[in-house]
Amino acid sequence: MDRIFFDTNIVMDYLDANRERHAFAAILFKDGFLGKVTGCISETVITNCCYLLRKSCSQQELNDIFQGFSEFFELLPCTNSDIHEACTNNKVDLEDTILYEIAFKNGCQFFITNNLKDFSLITKPGLKVLTAEQYLETRV
Repeated sequence: MDRIFFDTNIVMDYLDANRERHAFAAILFKDGFLGKVTGCISETVITNCCYLLRKSCSQQELNDIFQGFSEFFELLPCTNSDIHEACTNNKVDLEDTILYEIAFKNGCQFFITNNLKDFSLITKPGLKVLTAEQYLETRV
């Protein structure tokens, strides 16, 4: 079973049906809910999404959304070593590099994001960076 890390923009694609890539994210999240993939997120993804959604969702809605996620997705920890490694290897965006390092250290095989440009500078063997659409195409 594939172990997939969902970047903040993919979670936002799933939560906002008006976003251009919502349909692709929805398929991946459904696979996570059904146990067809192991979906992983970090605390940073949750807090970033809460910040972005704070004006369009009530606090109770946010609680319900992320409590539901916690039942289906693995919440990956961030360690001192993840921060150190990210700071050592950062070339573009420290937040992105930290998330990538968390996914890498926790054995994810795929890092799903819409931001291929920045992530192309920090890839490591064993953790492929793809869009949701690209990932779904590999399964066909």
